[in-house]
This record gives sequence, C-alpha cells and structure tokens, in this order.
Amino acid sequence: MTASSRFAMPLVLLLSALPALSLAQTYEYQKSVPGLRVSGTGTGTGSQPDTQPPAASAKAETSTSFVNFGSVATYTTEKRQVVLTNTGNAGLGLTAAPAVLGDLAFGTDLTTCGTSLAAGQSCLTDVLFSPTAVGAVSGSLRFSTSITGAPADVTLQGDAYNPVSLASTTLPKGMLGQAYSYDFKQLLSVSNESSPDKSLATWTGSGTLPTGLSFNTGTGVISGTPSVLNPGAEYTVTGTYKNNQGQQVFTIIVGEAVLQVVQVAAGSTHTCAVTITGGLKCWGRNNNGQLGNNTTTSSPVPVAVSGLSSGVARVSVGENHTCAVTTAGGLKCWGDDSLGQLGNDATLSSRPVPLDVLGLTSGVTSVSAGTYHNCAVTSVGGLKCWGYDGNGQLGNDAATTNKPTPVDVLGMTSGVASVSTGGAHTCAVTISGGLKCWGDDTFGQVGNDAALVQQATPVNVLGLASGVASVSVGGNHTCAVTTAGGLQCWGRDTSGQLGNDVALSDKSTPVDVLGLTSGVSSVSAGYSFTCAVTTTGALKCWGSTSFGALGIGSATGNRTTPVDVTALASGVTSVSAGSSHTCAVTTAGDLKCWGWDAYGQLGNDAALSNASSPVNVAP
Repeated sequence: MTASSRFAMPLVLLLSALPALSLAQTYEYQKSVPGLRVSGTGTGTGSQPDTQPPAASAKAETSTSFVNFGSVATYTTEKRQVVLTNTGNAGLGLTAAPAVLGDLAFGTDLTTCGTSLAAGQSCLTDVLFSPTAVGAVSGSLRFSTSITGAPADVTLQGDAYNPVSLASTTLPKGMLGQAYSYDFKQLLSVSNESSPDKSLATWTGSGTLPTGLSFNTGTGVISGTPSVLNPGAEYTVTGTYKNNQGQQVFTIIVGEAVLQVVQVAAGSTHTCAVTITGGLKCWGRNNNGQLGNNTTTSSPVPVAVSGLSSGVARVSVGENHTCAVTTAGGLKCWGDDSLGQLGNDATLSSRPVPLDVLGLTSGVTSVSAGTYHNCAVTSVGGLKCWGYDGNGQLGNDAATTNKPTPVDVLGMTSGVASVSTGGAHTCAVTISGGLKCWGDDTFGQVGNDAALVQQATPVNVLGLASGVASVSVGGNHTCAVTTAGGLQCWGRDTSGQLGNDVALSDKSTPVDVLGLTSGVSSVSAGYSFTCAVTTTGALKCWGSTSFGALGIGSATGNRTTPVDVTALASGVTSVSAGSSHTCAVTTAGDLKCWGWDAYGQLGNDAALSNASSPVNVAP
C-alpha cells in the first residue's frame, strides 16, 4: 500500500463519522479518535447529532446543611439565615412555604422564597431559635419543591440554658424585737446581661415566715420585726426576670437580741467590737473616755464610738485605752494617755473621742493594745510601738523611756506579719514564720531561756524560729499557734495558764498545751488564763476560774488543761481573753461574753453580775 493510500481510508472513515446537519442548525461538536481530533462549528443540514444536550431540569441547593445555634438563653431569640439557590437550568417550583420540623423552639421569620425560583436565582429564610425550656433540642428546616421526593432539608440544633439564678447564702439572723430586712435582689444573677435591671424582677415565696416578718413580692424584700423566737423557718424564694426563674430555699432564724460583730477585743474593764456593718461599739468602764463616745460615763450596753460608725477594720483594747484601724489604713486611739499610749504627742491627758496616731494616718494593717503601750504593723511590714517603756516593751533599745509617738522596733522595720502586746512585753511573728519577743522577762514570758531579765530589743523564741502562724501575749505569759495547728505556751503558770498539766511552774521556753498539739486555729491569752478556738469551731479555755472567766459554769478551782466552754463546743470563729472576762464571736456573728462584770464589760445590761457561762451581748 502506498503512503497516500495509507492515509486515504482513515480520513474517509473520520469524515463519515461526522454528524449530519439539519438545515440552519447551530452546533458545537468535538470528538476524539485515536490519532486525530476534530472540532468545529457551523450551520448546515443533516441528521441529529449522536450526543443529545442535557434535558432542562431544576436543582435546589441550600447554603448549609447544618445550623448550630449554640448556647441560647431561654426566653430569648437567636436568628440565622439560610439561602436556597436553584442551581439547575430550569425553573424551580416551591410547593409550600419554608417550614421547620421537630422541636417547637425552632421557627421561621421573614422569607423571600415565593412560589418559584428561576434558574440561577436564590432566596433566603430567617430561622429562629426561641427556647422556653433548658436542654439540647434539634429539628430541621424544609424547603418543599417541585422536585419529586427531594425536599431541601437543613438540620437545626441548639442548646438552651437558664440565665437567671438565685445564689444560696446564710441569711442574717433575726433578733427578737429588732427590725429585720433582707433584699433578695442582691442574690439574683442574670448571666446573659451585663447590667440587668433587677427592679424588673418579680418574686414569690412559699413556706411560713417567722411571726412579725412579711415578704414583698414586688421588691423581693423580707422585712418586719420578729416577735417570736424561731429556731429556723425554711422559706422558698423564687425570682422571675424576663420569664426566667431562679429559686432557693433559705432558713430564717430568730433568736434573742444580740450584738452581731466580726471581731471583738476584751480588755481589763471594757470591751469593744467591730459590727457586721463596719461600725465600732464599746461598753464597760469609761473613767478615762475609753469607750470613745465623748463621755466618761460607764455603760453596761454597747455604745457607738464617735466618728466610727463605719469603716472600721480592727480594734484592740488596753487597760484604759482603745485603738482601731480603719479600712483606709488609718490608726486612731482614745482613752487614757497618761503614759503616751494614744501616740498623738499631746499633753498626755485622757481623750474621750478617737484621735489620729501621729505618722500612722495611713498604711496600717493591724494594731495591738497592751496594758499601757501599743504596737502597729505597717503595710510595708514595719513595726512601730509607743507608750510605756519601763520594761523595754517598745523594743527600740533606748533608755526604756516612754514614747508619746510611734518609734521603730530595732531590726523590725520590715518583714513583720503580726504583733501582740501584753502586760509589759511584746511578741511579733515575721513573714517567714519566725517568732521574736522583748520586754519584761521576769517569768520567762520572752521565751528565750535567758536569765529572766528584761529584753529591750527583740530576741528569738527558742524552738520557734520558723513555723509560727500567730501569737498572743497575756499578762505574764505567751502562747503561739504553729502552722501545723499545734499550740505552745510559756511564761508564768501560777494558775495553770500554760495548759501543760504539770506542777504549775513557770516555763522560760515553749511547752505543748496538752490535747492541743494539732487542730488549733487561734489563741488568746488573758491575764491568768488562756482560750483557744479549734479548727472544728470548738472553744476551750484553761487557767484561773476567777470570776467565771473560763465560762465553764459555777465550778471553781484552776484548770491546768483545756476544758470546753459551756454551750460553745462548736460554731465559734474567734475569741478574746481580757483581764478576767472573755468574749467570743460565733459563726452566726453573735457575740457572747462571760466572767467579771463589775463595770458592765459583759455588755448584757444586767445588774453588773459576773457570769460563769456565756451570755448574749445586747445589740
């Protein structure tokens, strides 16, 4: 076969495979065969092509197949948009309006989807999620179309939560015959609003309120004057805000009228306490104006201290004077100033109202008032003392002369955590947990096992160079709580105030208190007795039972080991031991005192009679 004949036959075959053309038909054709590709356009006559163009059809496609609304607050509405597009080449009929199936929390809003969509056109629909119940829900959005058996569905999902809650709390204790009020709006939280208008809330209550109290369903306030004692009435409160509700069950207790406080300080013949509202009240002897109410009249019930009805952080009581730290860090003292114990460099005369301590009008974290001297810790950890210095208790290594204004304690211008002052000696805990004492050491109360002579500068307490949490200085003895919760005491032991059950001999170094080698949270050393609060809230005392200071009833005779205080085996947060009386704060904020009451220092408005068991302090 010649070269020309080899190519002639395939060419004929290829040309014969071309489609016939009909008259005036426009076409595009392209077909490949081995070794050759032919394509072209034109008009002509002939038969139909062997490949038919696709038939006209509609196709429905959605912008997403899954819409997750996420977490949505009940009784609110979230909106999403879904777009439907006809991606086919023929018109798409919409046989029904877009609709949701499944949970009723889903719905539709505005839609641009009518009865049909031309090829290539789109429409959109707003999908709503408006839950009224908490929990996960699901459903679907359906676009019903003319495409048989092929609706366009979008899966819907959401999780609903209740944004409103009512916090649980211990309500203030009501007092018989005293006005009571509590606003539950302060417990209402709305998590999906940054500044909810709580005045819009409505309230309901169920249960039986103590006699004399009522609940205002418009304001959410329980108020009134309790007229009957009640050990604890349960009352259910429900707050409704924008259809969402928060509910809690509360217990309302009505007890005898008692002063409610956060801290108390018992002195020799007077007592002071910081109230739960930050005010300061004092009671008892007032011969030097130590009650701070601008009089020198003693009071058997608490009286307000002038100018300190609020903003008080801590108080400490000395022999016949008082000092208080404000929440702003200022320090004020009042009462007897015969030895410069008020620290204002004045004429050393008594002052019946609070005065600023010179140089300490700010930056004070705590104060401790001793018999005739005081010490304060500053915010930078420095320690300053002033007043009587006859035994070196000011710790400034001077000629043991009194100081009417604060002076630095040598070696303790920083690094001090807390301080405690007593009869004539002082002790301080460092921020590293070490313990140092100075001043009178006649009975070994400084704790350094020395020759029992006064120490005019701080010395380390033997065995307590670290691991000390707090210290309390009494008349002539000292006690410290370790970071492990153990309790150790040293110094004078004539009445068993060291609590180690031995032959009442003074100790110049720390000894363990029997039964309290662990589980102690705080301690307070009085003149010749000691009391401690355990981590379980129990109160125990030991030492002299004179005037009923131990609170163990009419029993007499010293106690050389800790004993439980009557009716206070639990529920105690703090204690303060004075000269011959004691006061304790309970977990409910109630203040109870017992012991010597010659000047009304128990504060119970009685006939100035001693109490050998705890009594409530009058409000």
